[in-house]
Amino acid sequence: DRDVTGVQTCALPICSQLGLGTTYALMGDETRARVEYLKAISMATDRRTKMDYRLQWAMTYFRENDLENGRKEFTNVAKQAHAQNLTYDESEAYRAMAFFNPDFAGAVTDLETAENAAQKGKYSKEGRAIELATIWQTRAYLATRANNLDETQKAQQNLSDEAQQSNDNIVQQAFHSSSGAVLYLQGQYAQAIDELEQDPENPMSLQLLAGAEGKSGQTKNAQKTLASLAALNNELIETAYVVPQVRASLKNPDALLDCSEAS
Repeated sequence: DRDVTGVQTCALPICSQLGLGTTYALMGDETRARVEYLKAISMATDRRTKMDYRLQWAMTYFRENDLENGRKEFTNVAKQAHAQNLTYDESEAYRAMAFFNPDFAGAVTDLETAENAAQKGKYSKEGRAIELATIWQTRAYLATRANNLDETQKAQQNLSDEAQQSNDNIVQQAFHSSSGAVLYLQGQYAQAIDELEQDPENPMSLQLLAGAEGKSGQTKNAQKTLASLAALNNELIETAYVVPQVRASLKNPDALLDCSEAS
């Protein structure tokens, strides 16, 4: 099962087995993690739970920077999820591939596929709004990393429209994050900080926040934000993408504070 944030919930004993896989994954032992995740998958009795666990299993390849096999396995998950009308899993598979796609244009295509699945799939009104907001926030973040203001603004506009219709906290935070991303690329760092601080737990927003703080001369705040970000330890897709970069770059924080790869 899942709550509306996408975090999985489960009951013993399968929960313990899933937790074992996640523990190994977060420790960096991805080979052992895959073994334990497969056991959890075999224990699951419904197709949605199996597919959720398949997402975690596939992520182990991206965690060890095996982009080829990661994309291969997420593509398989997306196809199977589509065939079984498991829209959330299909969308999340494509969103994961977007994060780890080294080509920004390809990442945009992945996110457009994720969005198309979310638009057409079976969702509650709230669930669809949350998934679309998550996809658009990811698009704004990756566009900022690619120094692409036009794409960042397009994502922000989608979120602005959605935020006017939904009071859901996740939607509102995604809107503020994307607004902060636009301001970051425009060089309005103080205003960007105000917006990004409205999404205080998302790794994408925290990385951009650290960058904006660094650009505005708030070095101590930037270092504090980076330390908080490096301490994150969960199974979410954005954490798997952002946090290893931060941990690897802490020895050279000045380079990390420029969040735009093309700058």
